[in-house]
Amino acid sequence: MLIKLLKYDILADYKKYCAVYIAMLAASVMLLLSRNMYIDSEIFGYDVLVDLISSALTILSVAACVMVLVFSISRFYKNLVRDEGYLMHTLPVHTWELLLSKLMAVYIWTISTVIMVIMCIGISTLGDVDLSEIISDLIEFLDFLFETKGAMIYIAYVILTPFFAMSIIYFAFALGNLFSKNKLGASVLMYFAIKFAENMLTGIVNFFAIAAASNRESLESLSFLNNFVFARFMLSVILSAGYFIAAERIFAKKLNLE
Repeated sequence: MLIKLLKYDILADYKKYCAVYIAMLAASVMLLLSRNMYIDSEIFGYDVLVDLISSALTILSVAACVMVLVFSISRFYKNLVRDEGYLMHTLPVHTWELLLSKLMAVYIWTISTVIMVIMCIGISTLGDVDLSEIISDLIEFLDFLFETKGAMIYIAYVILTPFFAMSIIYFAFALGNLFSKNKLGASVLMYFAIKFAENMLTGIVNFFAIAAASNRESLESLSFLNNFVFARFMLSVILSAGYFIAAERIFAKKLNLE
């Protein structure tokens, strides 16, 4: 059933994403052609056209990244908190499946957007860069990264970033769901309240981490940085897992669709 839920979440917004992706591809091709024409002909004003298309591609790339967050939040709110919640929460599925489906959709659209941005950059710079050199540099960087102590922490941090971001949003919506009126406003207030409490807790953890490290090693050492990032990472994992579980429990036991 989880696969069916995920399919529903993907199909719900795919036309919007495809429209932006097509616009990005068109802008990257236009940028490539206009740059080549400008180099070949050196027509007056072509540099302005190149700058405009380049700016459009940049704006579209940023918009695509923001779109993932906005559409994901909007779909979660409409599906599980607003009127559609009457249907979604009566489906023969577990509540955790509803939340996990939304989270998986976020990952799918995030990955596809990153791939699309990379493709568009590659198309727009075709012929100006040595692809083999880029691949060689990338391989060298990855080798260095995996040989570096604590590198996996940074990689895991990047991979789990969407989970960290969405879990707190799900929890805020779950708390806002408990209110009878203005659930969206209540959810926003809950979000900022949770973030404030989280920042306070993070500050306390940072203080003790720095105090403990100052007696043993330099604060500028790579070892301290790795330990510091690991502490922050574990705190984010624990909090995010707690947010997700709490949101699931609230929607399962305290659902309020009035």
